[in-house]
Amino acid sequence: MKNITNFNRDLIAEQVLGQYLDKFYYPRQDFTEFERIIDQSQQYQGIDTTVVTSNNDKLLIDEKGLMSIPKPISTFALELSYLNPSGARNIGWLYNDYKRSTHYLFCWIKREEVPVQNVQLKDIHYVTAMLVSRTRLQQHLLNTYGIDAASTQTKVNQILAASKPDDLDRLENLSPSSDSRYHFSKDLPEQPINIVMTRDELIQSGAVDSYHLVKRSGLSVI
Repeated sequence: MKNITNFNRDLIAEQVLGQYLDKFYYPRQDFTEFERIIDQSQQYQGIDTTVVTSNNDKLLIDEKGLMSIPKPISTFALELSYLNPSGARNIGWLYNDYKRSTHYLFCWIKREEVPVQNVQLKDIHYVTAMLVSRTRLQQHLLNTYGIDAASTQTKVNQILAASKPDDLDRLENLSPSSDSRYHFSKDLPEQPINIVMTRDELIQSGAVDSYHLVKRSGLSVI
């Protein structure tokens, strides 16, 4: 069960990432409006920031930062299921109808190797930030693998029924030709079941609106 210490740790890390993005990412984008959401009810609905693009499109952005690892890796986890603080299993953010996010901002962070709860703004060296359409990401999973909200819940139930304490967390790939896979992190307090998607597949999915290297010195397209 995920305790209050874990929540506080994650919240602090998320706030530091938000500070970095507010300072070095959002102001350098071609957005006509930007707002960081502080209302908790909207945050629970998967909205960390809202922006209006130069085309007058309003994006509801859910920031997803890989803060627990001090250097970027080649994958990102798409959450299908997790344990809430009371120990009940909930639907993850990818297919949760309660979430109003239109986009995700997937962030890989290079930072100082300090405990995640101690990370400060000065510890972040750079961030690679990928703005991803939630609808188009789900469409890619459906078109490529036949994966949707219903099939993932069936898969989650199968994983839970088959799992033993000594099983490996890494599960089967989404298809024989894919390096993306299912993953059950039993060692984490929230015990998430995820689709771990490679960064290359995300780029090729057709769901990415932009992809930037975010440094203090400037913003550059990857």
